[in-house]
Amino acid sequence: MRRKRTGASLVEVTVAAVICAALLSTVLKSAALVGRQRRETLRHTVAQQIVANQLEIETVRARRALPAEDETAIALEPSQAACLPAASMTKIVRRPEGDLATARIEIVLSWQTDAGNPASEQLTGWAFQPRRRGSE
Repeated sequence: MRRKRTGASLVEVTVAAVICAALLSTVLKSAALVGRQRRETLRHTVAQQIVANQLEIETVRARRALPAEDETAIALEPSQAACLPAASMTKIVRRPEGDLATARIEIVLSWQTDAGNPASEQLTGWAFQPRRRGSE
């Protein structure tokens, strides 16, 4: 008479442990990748907000007096610099040839990703010479 087998053999337990380890490894790698992508997405979002705010500031300033052509570094606030490693922001003002009443203002923010690759956000706005009253 044959006895009923209860439990699992050592080979079955070993195979199950190897499969579980492989699955766990895949899940952990995926979770790490998702975390890195979320951090980079957050950095891009913050950079877009910083650039948009700075462009708004510069275009409001340009309404008072049209800026001359130049390329100027803009200091980041400490909280912004903490979020974007090795970040630098630049304002570039260009005047179209022959048009004295217009200026193109470009804000460029560059930083490094976790992998050490360069990343940047850039926005361009236009400023126009304010009209004088009675010159219409």
